[in-house]
Formats: sequence, structure tokens, C-alpha cells
Amino acid sequence: WQVLSSGASFDVKREATTHLAGHLFHPLSVILALCLPLAMRARHAHPTSLGGWEPWVLAFAWLPFLFFYGLAGWHGVSEKRWERLAAVPLALALGLGLGLSQSRAVWEGFSREVGTFERTPKTGGRSASSYGLTGGRLGIMEYGMSLYLSGACGVAVALKLWWGLPFLILYAWGYAWVSLSGRIGRDK
Repeated sequence: WQVLSSGASFDVKREATTHLAGHLFHPLSVILALCLPLAMRARHAHPTSLGGWEPWVLAFAWLPFLFFYGLAGWHGVSEKRWERLAAVPLALALGLGLGLSQSRAVWEGFSREVGTFERTPKTGGRSASSYGLTGGRLGIMEYGMSLYLSGACGVAVALKLWWGLPFLILYAWGYAWVSLSGRIGRDK
């Protein structure tokens, strides 16, 4: 709200709002992660009640992300094009795994209080950074999401709900990656 109520020009407000609106994806992603297993279970219990549109909606919702990251991988700076394309699922999983922390940032952005900005240290060519992710309740919630979504993967396999399994795997993988990375960073 600070952007819209500022004394900046309309063009600056429009640009800032457009930039910030993209971050609304993260809370929506968390909601989808929580609801997808329930929707898959409902689809299994009542196969004809939902009309069979769910796989198509999920597939089309992911096309822009696959296109964006795939294009970036295809036109990257190194000659290892196929290795970059193989990393696209990693980028998607990591982005999904950051959903809770980024959602917190979105909600903090709607408040009047200005949050704390911490720049992520660059590794400068080293293989690792001494930067550790925050823990506490957020880390526990990320770990809980990874367990919930991993369990949902198992249920999807048991019920042969193959259409949602790739999405569940990406979510579970992403949340596990982020929560375990935070744990490893704190244990150093």
C-alpha cells in the first residue's frame, strides 16, 4: 500500500505494483500444495463428479513456467544446453519449496511495518556459502510440508493417481530441499 499511496508518478507506481504482484504466486502456490492431495483424493472417491478437467488445468497452469525456465535453459551462456534443461525441474522444485518463506514476505509487505532485508551472500566462485537459512517455526512448517507432500506422493501411487504425481513430487522435493538446507546451514 505504501507504493500506491506514495508521491511517486503513476508510471513508477504501475511498474512497482506489476513487479510486486508477481510475488502473489507464492501464497497461491502454498494453497495449491495444501489442496492438491485433497483434490486428488476427492477425484479418486468420485471419479466422474469433477468432469476430468483437473489434469488439464494443472498441465496448462505449469506450461508458462516450463516454457520460461526451458527457454532460459536453452539459451543459457554455457554450451551444456541439455544439462541446463535437465536442471529445469530443480529450479521449479526450489521455487516451490521457497513458497512458505516467500508467502511470509508477501504478507509482511502488506503490513505498514517495513521488514528486515537481508542480502544473500554470494559465494564468489566458492562451492558453498556460510549463509544459513532461518529456522524456527518457518523451518518446522517447511519440514512439515515436505512430510505431508511426500505422504501424498505415496497415497497417489497407491491409488494410481498418476496425473497429479509429478506436481506432488516437485512440491515434496522442493520443501524437503529448502527445509533440509536450512537444517544443514544451522548445524555448521
